[in-house]
This record gives sequence, structure tokens and C-alpha cells, in this order.
Amino acid sequence: MATNNVAMELKSEGNQLYQQGRFEDAVNKYNQALDAGALRGRGGREEASIHANLSLTHLKMGMATLAVKDAQAAQRADPKWSRGYTREGDAWTAVGRQADATRAYQNALSLDPQDQGARRAMAVQTAPTQQGMPQHPRGPSQPGQPGVTPGYAAPGPQPGMDRKEAAQARDSYRNNWQTDLLRAPCNDCKFCCFSVFCSPCASFILRKRALYGDMERYTCCAGYMPCSGKCGESSCPSCCLCLETWCCFANSVASTRFLLQDELHVMNTK
Repeated sequence: MATNNVAMELKSEGNQLYQQGRFEDAVNKYNQALDAGALRGRGGREEASIHANLSLTHLKMGMATLAVKDAQAAQRADPKWSRGYTREGDAWTAVGRQADATRAYQNALSLDPQDQGARRAMAVQTAPTQQGMPQHPRGPSQPGQPGVTPGYAAPGPQPGMDRKEAAQARDSYRNNWQTDLLRAPCNDCKFCCFSVFCSPCASFILRKRALYGDMERYTCCAGYMPCSGKCGESSCPSCCLCLETWCCFANSVASTRFLLQDELHVMNTK
């Protein structure tokens, strides 16, 4: 019993480190909790909850493969706990494998129909995409050239509008930005990106998760801490710090909204 208490204390410390954004330290603390309590392979909710936390933390670090493995370890530890399947779905979503994500979320809901994480995720997956979105595929973005779907125009005022039209577009955007954020830059991540986890899709996934309350509120740098665009990776620390990948470039939904509101440091809220 004392050993389990130590494990739970270490888990609690890991949770605090996670909240502080110290993800590597949190991972170490969670692993210490598993070892201190001799929980690995024992099974049960305590082991499952730590693996679920590891999955979420690894996903935050951009390590989706590890996040999937952690989630599956949580499932093995407690097959009747829905959270392990929800975490797996989140990890598959992050890499654009929607079929696998849907399967995992459905498994979670079969165990617990009230699992809010799985319910929100399924609602997001069925959210309508932008009307008039280009239907032709595009390739992955190249280093130095952040991917933007050809013909995809940022919402809000557009070149060629007169003053009245621009004012109407601006007001509509301000009133409906939550809907706009749920519109994917790609018609289908799996095909339009050729299965590459491109920057617009990464950004879209993060925006969806934040709007549905499954992630902390986050701050967009609005160009103050831009990525050089040369990394070509969605896991670039500068990009992830912003959480609106390459937000300082054209056609970014978030940066356009901030410019329309004449704000540079804005906390996204519901």
C-alpha cells in the first residue's frame, strides 16, 4: 500500500510538471511512478491512468507513435476503461489516420457512452468542412514553403471588395470565427497531403481540440515568434510553441482573425 502511495505521489508530481509545460520531466516522473509502484504489467486502473497520462504527454511532445503505444498499454492494463481508447484516438487523429481514430473513439464510447473526450472528438470528425473548398489535391509543403491549399482564401475581407463589402465580411468573421476554425485547409488530410502530417492539418487538429475544450487555452504568437519555415516539420519547437503552425504566414485563420481584431497577443477562448 505504501508503495502505491509513492507511485500516486509521483504521478501527481508528473501532472504538475505537465501543467507547467515541462513535458520531458513529466514523462520521467510518470515512468518513476510505474517503477516505484511496481505497476508495469500488473494491470488495473492505477497503471492504466499513468499510461494514459504518458500518452497525452508524448502527444504534446509531437511523439504520436509513442502516444499510441502508451494508450494501448493503458488498454491492456484496464480493458474496461474508456480513457485508454480515447487517448489512442487522439494520437491517431494527430497523424491524420482518421479511420483508426474513429475505431478507437467508438471503442471508448462502447465502454462509456458518456466519455466526453470521445464524444467531442467524434463531433469534430463529423463537423462540416468549408463550402466551396478546392477539391483538387495538393502535395506536402516543402521546406521553406509552408503548405497552403491552392485557391484557399483566408476568410474575412478580400482584395477587390468595396468598403461596405469588406465591413460586412469583417463583421461576419468576427461573429463566426469559431465556425471558421473548424474548417479544414485540406479537403482530406489523408489524400490531399498524401498522408504527410502537413502544417495546415496539424494546425487544424490543434484548433479543433482547443475549441472543444480538450486542450488548454493557447496563445498564438501572431508573428512575434515565427518559425523560419525551413524545418518542414510539424514538431518544430517554434511552431509548436505557437500551436498555430506557421501562423505568421499568409492564409492563416488565426493570424487573420487577430489582425482583424487589431490584437497581437490574444488568448483563444470559447
